[in-house]
Amino acid sequence: MVMKKIILSLIFLVYCSVLYSQNYYSEKGSIDRINMDFTLKYINNNKNALIPVFKDNEIKDKKSLFLAGMFSAIIPGSGEFYTENYWQSVLFIGIEAASWIVNIKYNKKGDDQTTFYQNYANEHWSVVRYANWIERNLDKIVPDQTNVEKCRVLFQSLYKPGNKPWEQINWDKLNEIERIIGSGGGKGQAFSHTLPYYGEQQYFELIGKYPQFSQGWDDSDQNNNGDFYDRVTNNFKYYSSERGKANDYYNIASTFASIIVVNHIVSAIDAVLMAHFYNKAHLNVSYNGNVLPNGKISIRPNLHLSINF
Repeated sequence: MVMKKIILSLIFLVYCSVLYSQNYYSEKGSIDRINMDFTLKYINNNKNALIPVFKDNEIKDKKSLFLAGMFSAIIPGSGEFYTENYWQSVLFIGIEAASWIVNIKYNKKGDDQTTFYQNYANEHWSVVRYANWIERNLDKIVPDQTNVEKCRVLFQSLYKPGNKPWEQINWDKLNEIERIIGSGGGKGQAFSHTLPYYGEQQYFELIGKYPQFSQGWDDSDQNNNGDFYDRVTNNFKYYSSERGKANDYYNIASTFASIIVVNHIVSAIDAVLMAHFYNKAHLNVSYNGNVLPNGKISIRPNLHLSINF
């Protein structure tokens, strides 16, 4: 919804820019005509100042629609500067600069927040504690005795030496146990997920998202009744909220990254339109004049209009 409003706002700015340019160049054309009228009167009143060919308005270089669009597609606002629409140029450059600043700032905040919540998880959540709770409660969370025995066999080779908790677990064995429990559990509480390998993005997401993993937190009750579903701890909730902050920061950064892309596109379209109106409004006006034998002045205005589409 926010992105939609931003896009509509940028389109509205282009629309206003087009209206302004049309009015500006229309007024400029009127000024050129006034200048021509004054010049004709001056020549009529000052015959001695007449030259064979008098140019009232120097022709200006036509603006390339392709170059205008390309300039703004690369650097928003540069195409508008090229077509001499300076306030639009400042507007698009300002949007570009502000969007990059916000994008970089919130990506940095997201990175810092991610480091924070991951360190918090490493300190307060243990896969060994989670596995120990499962092993103690097998009879309660796995109603099928055959599956209970399968899990007990897997537990015999689950643990291994290591310094960190995640180094002390055979992850493949743990996932196999989780899949067995996932086939059906006591009180209808089958496991819904297998724990991703330590360090993966999904690992840090799931331990603070699903109650299945709540018994791995260091403030869990480590009960022996097989109940994990209603035992969401304060650390679980706090960790989940902190991880949510990181996601919010990244979402803001992503939104402004989208604004950057839209700004390039809108600025390119606007620059092409400005080049079109620039070329449409500029005329080459010249006068051919001669003094006739009777002393009167013969003036032949030549108007050259060039319109590019």
